[in-house]
Amino acid sequence: MKKILICDFDGTLIKENIEKRLLAYLLREKKLIWYQYILAVISLPINLLRKKIGKGNLFSAWSAFLSVNKYNQLIHDFLEMEAKKITLNSEVLDYIKDFNGKKVLLTGSRLDLVKKYLLYYNQQDLFDEIIGTQTDRRGFIIKIHPYGKEKMKYIRKYNNTVGIGNEYADRYFLKLCKEVIVVNPDDKLEQIAKKNNWKLIRCV
Repeated sequence: MKKILICDFDGTLIKENIEKRLLAYLLREKKLIWYQYILAVISLPINLLRKKIGKGNLFSAWSAFLSVNKYNQLIHDFLEMEAKKITLNSEVLDYIKDFNGKKVLLTGSRLDLVKKYLLYYNQQDLFDEIIGTQTDRRGFIIKIHPYGKEKMKYIRKYNNTVGIGNEYADRYFLKLCKEVIVVNPDDKLEQIAKKNNWKLIRCV
């Protein structure tokens, strides 16, 4: 049976969290609109509470009520300034390139942001499928956020999977995979990895 690779993005394929980097850029460059700060005050506690119980976010304040053109321009400007500072983990990249089977990127970051980042590095064909966060047309309500337990729904339909992740929240989907690789894991995930004899990759 053909193998299927399920790979996380933030902290796994790249060394950091791309959407956190985007938010820092928007704040630093004063790109946010006044009402987005208000929406953040309302939505952030809800999102944080959901993350504590392993569920995805419900709201996205930074993209709320932006036009398509404005939204795309923000992402373009961010990548032009910051993409070179967001590094790919070469060990993980090489493993993915050598993998013989279907390759799926499963990420809690914004789908179009991740796709444009990969395009920037000429890696747009690295994966057969990319599943990432998506909002409604107003940009505020999150329809899909593959984070924590939410990632599990994308694993059950696959057999013979290889899972790659880096943080404790990834444990939900990794436990459903037949083979597991953890990349620079946090302390809690490393304990689980040792207990289950999962492969460990240390990226510098």
